[in-house]
Amino acid sequence: MTTTNQNDQLIQQYMDQMRRALKDLPPSRRQQILEDIAEHIRSARMQLPEENEVSIRQILENLGDPEMIRHEAMLPSSRSSNGFDQWVPWLLLFGGFLFLIGWVTGLILLWRSPTWRTRDKILGTLIWPGGLATVFVELALPAGATTQSCAGLPNGTVHCVTSTSGFHLPLVIGIPFLILEIFAPIWVTMRLMKISRQSILT
Repeated sequence: MTTTNQNDQLIQQYMDQMRRALKDLPPSRRQQILEDIAEHIRSARMQLPEENEVSIRQILENLGDPEMIRHEAMLPSSRSSNGFDQWVPWLLLFGGFLFLIGWVTGLILLWRSPTWRTRDKILGTLIWPGGLATVFVELALPAGATTQSCAGLPNGTVHCVTSTSGFHLPLVIGIPFLILEIFAPIWVTMRLMKISRQSILT
């Protein structure tokens, strides 16, 4: 058996122990913990200057004993369930219409809440700043306009100059981009709402 296979086996044994230890937790909570642990192992493994059995065992030891993790997971949750979380997705989606105050408020609540993981918070921040209000602002921008001015030259020829002003995208690009701008923040909102509902159940 190669060193890599041995290391994979050590990790698999640890994850199997973790699954058994967490079997009494609600399914969504158990799955979230397992995903977080697996992601931590992958990240720590990639940062190893040299992977061997000792370094892998050190990663697993740093994570802690599965029974200890189970004990901590069984403690009363400190997750925010005071009602603010349910407003966060909607503030991010529509808060931009309130002179961006609503969106900024939603962003602050998003990052202060333990309900969502970092990757979900990044999604909520980047897609899109201002929410749907950003789309409406872009639609209100002056459309691109092309003007042409011509003048006669002494030699009898006519010289014309064409200029373009305003914002303009070809329809083949603009329409798909507009659809993406509308549906991407809606998808993020639905994702944040789903995670929020799961956190209440767990």
